[in-house]
Amino acid sequence: MSLAEIDDRLLPQDGLNTYHVTLLRVDLATQGTALFTFAITESMLPTAELQVSVPTNGQSLDRMTVEAHDALIDILRQLIFRADKARTNHDRHVRPSGEELPGADRRAQPERRMRDPAFADFEVLE
Repeated sequence: MSLAEIDDRLLPQDGLNTYHVTLLRVDLATQGTALFTFAITESMLPTAELQVSVPTNGQSLDRMTVEAHDALIDILRQLIFRADKARTNHDRHVRPSGEELPGADRRAQPERRMRDPAFADFEVLE
């Protein structure tokens, strides 16, 4: 199912929010790679940085910048996938009215959270 078929989601377009991704800097490493740092900002205030390493291989800066943006887009798509997976995991424990289902208290079941692939990269703090 494509995003266009999902009526409860916003389609990406300019002006939906105040978040932006900006190329912050490029550092040329001595081992044949360039490190591209991207800043994620909200209302022009930095909220996060993501770094992508691109092999130089005698490429122009423009070509490496294209590769860095491609890698960044792949990272962001994976983050969206994982966020949607985590959302779906929580959504199935909530009734359409927003009322939680009986026995849906995930805090009482830490062993289930540990096995859930949606939480594979998260440390459980109890």
